[in-house]
Parts: sequence; structure tokens; C-alpha cells
Amino acid sequence: MIDILEPWARSVDRIRSHRWRKILVLGDTDRGKSTYCRYLCEQLLANGSRETVAYVDADVGQKDLGPPTAITLGYPQPRTPWTQIEPAAWHFVGNVTPAGQLLPAVLGTKHLVDTARAARTVINTPGFVRGTGRILQTHLIEAIRPDVMIAIVKGRELSALLKPYRYHRTLRLPPSPQASAKTLPERQANRERAFRRYFSTAQQAEFLLDELVLQRALIFTGTKIHLSPFPYAERTDEGIIAVAAANT
Repeated sequence: MIDILEPWARSVDRIRSHRWRKILVLGDTDRGKSTYCRYLCEQLLANGSRETVAYVDADVGQKDLGPPTAITLGYPQPRTPWTQIEPAAWHFVGNVTPAGQLLPAVLGTKHLVDTARAARTVINTPGFVRGTGRILQTHLIEAIRPDVMIAIVKGRELSALLKPYRYHRTLRLPPSPQASAKTLPERQANRERAFRRYFSTAQQAEFLLDELVLQRALIFTGTKIHLSPFPYAERTDEGIIAVAAANT
């Protein structure tokens, strides 16, 4: 149970009354973005609402929905715990930080927002907001074109990010007083728990390589060649790839 700030409650009333469809939530780390997103989704679903609410979790490091390293889409339901919401779709980024993965992060978020097709879509962004992170957030804003941005800030935080969008509809909200700074070991532990939870029901599966399509990978795009002592090798447009046995 959390104490909800009055500005947070007023923001929900405004979002509901104006029927803003795409809500992009921005903020530094440890500001309560995830808490706000969950609260907003729950309120939009309250009182017998028949609106479909989608949640796009674009924070690849500290996940509410699905495993780290992926952007995920889910559909919260009234009285359903968040831990029981299964991702309806996801986009693999491949890292627990969007640093160095800006294009997959932007394309993946945009794709899932478009896929949602909901009356309301709440988008939770990573707390990566300075330097390269600011560039990521600007591309997210321009790709998604939200109806409203929710900036959870202390003082003048995010000024450099938001000033170019000063004519865009933006609600600035204070952080949750219960949001506390997490240490690096705490963040790592959260990711480990999220991975364990996601893979707890995993089963071993076998696939024929000839039937698989590997995206963004060079292997299996060329012509197979014999290259001793390697069990597999191929010639591609970018050179030769050789696969070595595990014990070599």
C-alpha cells in the first residue's frame, strides 16, 4: 500500500477526462515511475471501466513485466496482481541498459505501442536521461508522439530534455516520497530475481537450424564450406565464419 500524492491523483483525473490515448512517463532513476505507471493503469481500469489499457514496459533493466533485456507489452486487468500479467508481445534489445542499443530500444518501443491498439497505452521509460540517455528519450518522444508526457521530477530535473518540447502537453509531477535510491547491487539483485521468475517454468527445446531465421546475425547467411578442423564454416558477404568445438 502506498500513499498517493495529490498531484498524482489530479493527473489521473486529467488523463481520464481528456481521453489522452498515449501517455509517456519520463523521469530519472528512483523517482517512482513504475509506481506511477501501475497506479495510473489501475485507476484507468477502476469503477467498471470497459476501456482497454495497455502497458509498455520499456525499462530493460528494472522490469515490471517480463524479463530484463526486453521491451514488453501487457494488458493489466482489474484485481490481477502485476506479477501475474503475462507479456502479450515483446522486443528483444539484448542488454540490461539501452546504452549502445538506442535503435533497438526506440524501434521496439514504437512497435509495441503500435501493436497495443488499446484505448489507453501507458509507456514506462528507462531512467536513462542524461547525455546519450537524453538523446534516447528525445527519439522516443518523436517516434511515439504521445498525447501527454508525465515528467516525474525534482526541481529542474529534465530541463535539458523537456525544453525543446515546451509546447508539448506535459504534466510535471513530484516523485513518490517512498521512492528510495537503489544501489548497484540492489539493481543487480532485482534483475536476477526477474530472470529467475521468468525462466522458472522454462523447458528444454530443440530446433532444426535450417528452419530458424536469426535476426541481426551474420551466421547462416552465407554458403557452407569445408574448413578443417572446424565442424562448421561458411563464406558470407563479410568474410568467413567458423564454429569451433566447445572444448577447443
